[in-house]
Amino acid sequence: MNKILLVCYSFPPNPGIGGRRWAKFAKYLVKSGHYVEVINAKLTTKKLSIWNKDAQLLHEKNHVHSIPTGYPEIIKKIPKTFFQKIQYKLSLEYLKLNVKGNLYDKSSLWHLNLIPFIQKKLNEGFDTIICTAAPFHYLSEVAQLKIKFPSVNFIADFRDPWANNRISYGISDLNQKRRLEEKHLESSVFESFDYLVCVDAIHKTYIKSLNITTDKIKIIPNGFDPEDFSNSEAKRRQDNRINLVFTGSLYSKALSHLDALYKVLLENEELKQEFVFNFYGSIPKEAQYLFENDALQSTLIFHGKLPLREVGEKIVTSNLAMLFLTDELNYAKSTKFYEYIYLRKKIAVFSKYGAINKYVINNEIGYSIEPQNITESLTEIKKDFYKNNLNVPHDYSIEKYSIQTLLNNLTNLLN
Repeated sequence: MNKILLVCYSFPPNPGIGGRRWAKFAKYLVKSGHYVEVINAKLTTKKLSIWNKDAQLLHEKNHVHSIPTGYPEIIKKIPKTFFQKIQYKLSLEYLKLNVKGNLYDKSSLWHLNLIPFIQKKLNEGFDTIICTAAPFHYLSEVAQLKIKFPSVNFIADFRDPWANNRISYGISDLNQKRRLEEKHLESSVFESFDYLVCVDAIHKTYIKSLNITTDKIKIIPNGFDPEDFSNSEAKRRQDNRINLVFTGSLYSKALSHLDALYKVLLENEELKQEFVFNFYGSIPKEAQYLFENDALQSTLIFHGKLPLREVGEKIVTSNLAMLFLTDELNYAKSTKFYEYIYLRKKIAVFSKYGAINKYVINNEIGYSIEPQNITESLTEIKKDFYKNNLNVPHDYSIEKYSIQTLLNNLTNLLN
């Protein structure tokens, strides 16, 4: 049994996809007999994680410790009133004075409360500390503790596709001085932690390019949790139309691909009658008009958010699942990707051609749909639909991507 201290800013009940990966791993670590305590950010919103159930056992044991971040709440919002705009401006000036790197990293001031608490915990005899984040400020502060606790196993987990990412975490808004500071912080993390865990080979290659010892770098991808879909019922739709389903959050940077689909459907009456595109989850405000055109009211449909169990049912009863990828991140396999495949659904990948498009084609588990080939791709899907060929081939193995299997890769890193 290992005694593990997990630091995860977004761990439930905090909302957002950032807490999902380690809510799952922590749940199965506990089930495997390991002792786990978690440090997360103190909840500051009424919104709650949809993965609270995965964290329930740890909360019942009082093993989740919520530490205030010290980050101005107003910076997380779009100021509307005059008072909010003044408050926002003052808070931004405060961050400029107190944060050398990324002003928009919500954990940039967390170390002031976090580091003393971690030291207290490590003195209680934890043999492993796992910190999950992008390589921003709080990780660099934790890295300095390696000198004081040399026998503790320090594991950094980069849960997001952050490397060379020009759009996330406000990176594009930083000046050169602040970007260089982030690179400095990144280097301190890479050099000090015992293991660096990333989600795919692209990020491993990036870290290796910075002259980091290969033995330190490990790949543990995102995966699926069978428990999420254990109660999903397969009630086949009676509609003769081909039902494509998207679940989760649709990001603004991927809207160009949805807009291209929208225009094709408006112009092609036959496709409009033969397909229905159902969206479950959340969409940005600028995408609402795409679902409000009366000409497509029964073809392009946004249903809003559903409980996790019902989301599983929508995927199970669909003919095909959809991904909409940003041009910068068309190489990253998301949790959604693995969940779709686990439910044996081929994937329609709407994106600029990239690694994921190539992967689904080569493995015969989906379709690459670019703005210029939407009509041809939907026609191909229609042909496969009538051939009853829209399920993932049985010889394509998905089990290696289950959380339980991936946990073995993680426990191999423990002392």
